[in-house]
Amino acid sequence: MPPRNHPAHGSAPTASIGGPWRRGRGNGSASASTIMNRNPGSSRGGSRGTSSNAHGRRDFEYIASVSRSSGLDKDGDALKDPAIQVEYRAFVQGKLDAYWKRFPVGQRSSDTEVEKHRKEVEGNILIQLRKLREGISAMKRSDEFAVEVYETSLLLSLIFHSTGNLASISSHLIRNLYARSADKAVFWTVVLVQLQALADRGASQKQFYQARRDMLKNHSLDDALESWILGLARSLHRNEGVRFETLSRTSAALELLPKRPPTPEVGPDLAVAALEELLDDLREHARRSAWAVFRTSYREFGPSSRSWLARMLLFDIDSPAGSDAFDAWLARSEQQGEIAPKSGVESHWMVTKR
Repeated sequence: MPPRNHPAHGSAPTASIGGPWRRGRGNGSASASTIMNRNPGSSRGGSRGTSSNAHGRRDFEYIASVSRSSGLDKDGDALKDPAIQVEYRAFVQGKLDAYWKRFPVGQRSSDTEVEKHRKEVEGNILIQLRKLREGISAMKRSDEFAVEVYETSLLLSLIFHSTGNLASISSHLIRNLYARSADKAVFWTVVLVQLQALADRGASQKQFYQARRDMLKNHSLDDALESWILGLARSLHRNEGVRFETLSRTSAALELLPKRPPTPEVGPDLAVAALEELLDDLREHARRSAWAVFRTSYREFGPSSRSWLARMLLFDIDSPAGSDAFDAWLARSEQQGEIAPKSGVESHWMVTKR
């Protein structure tokens, strides 16, 4: 994977998507921070339907899901309680903070057991957020706390590459929770969902344009963002490598998107991390397309071809990380039987036709 570009923020208004959940936002009926700082036991219904351990702390690990219990199981209605929702959100945040310390964003291990554990932790966090969304939806909660939970769910789904519930999450955000919002965070959600639709199909862009039509019925982007995302899609579709390379830089998007708040103390800025993951996915689509063209056109290549081949494949080999990523790409291509070392000639490769 090529190195990510450093953020280059523009001067657009600050967006709140994926910001620290403890921060109150706006003048809703109750902000996340306001509810969190209440004594839950003194709130109306604050201790309703929850189990506690010997020290009086609620055990949220196996709290019942609203959709599965239908209110019949013990604790089945607990996540319909606004105060408990905030406590549960804090519980999930603790899990997420521990995850970022163990698995920094963008890093992958070569140890299959470590990667298996990482995916298990990610799945558990997403399940717990789904339970929280069910409680929010059941009580038709639509304040800033609800917006933050849905935003975080969307961003983590993108970062974790687990998009099974993405359509329902984004639909509820855009059509319901953002319905009367002028918050610039809407821009981030609209752009990220479009990029996900584009990354799903690569150069085949029917799903991307359908997603655009659906979202732009409710929220439109400014002209600069519209021009950028359409240019990105067209250059990918037409294999315009130089233009696509420029437009797919993280810095190119950050210059146009609303400015982000300060990065949280633990973990990444979720919105920027999701953007980087999606742009990396798109660059991989472009890379595979360019590689296929190269393999049909050439029988072998050597050190003299390294620089232009790396550029064609969107690797910045002027940086150590980019050079390492390019070498790792060639190693994977060899493992997949696409190229093979040329016998008796160092650093030369034969293209394997299959």
